[in-house]
Amino acid sequence: MKDAIIKLRKALTCLRANNKKFELYTDASQYAAGAVLKQGQNIIAYYGKSWSEQESKQHILNLEAKALYLAIRKFQYELTLYSKEPKTIIYNDNRNLVNILNKKELPLHKMIANIFL
Repeated sequence: MKDAIIKLRKALTCLRANNKKFELYTDASQYAAGAVLKQGQNIIAYYGKSWSEQESKQHILNLEAKALYLAIRKFQYELTLYSKEPKTIIYNDNRNLVNILNKKELPLHKMIANIFL
């Protein structure tokens, strides 16, 4: 099983293309968060985290924002090194978070910080 996971990771990491935009899909529930980084049809990386008992009591908007923040932090190397395109497309199913992120007044890190406060 461990060998299969190592082979899968090697196969996924060699699929990066410098000329395509990244797509970041994030989702969270009261139990865990997950993220997938894609380029075109290729999955580049994935991330998952279980919430602690204290975190799981937070509002779902906070958990969705935290999932996005953790995914960006986790994939920051891939997003900055491999992409010639300055933009990454972010997909999230929480309408409130999407509305907050679509506002142009604040940079992304300040928007997320405002949600956590």
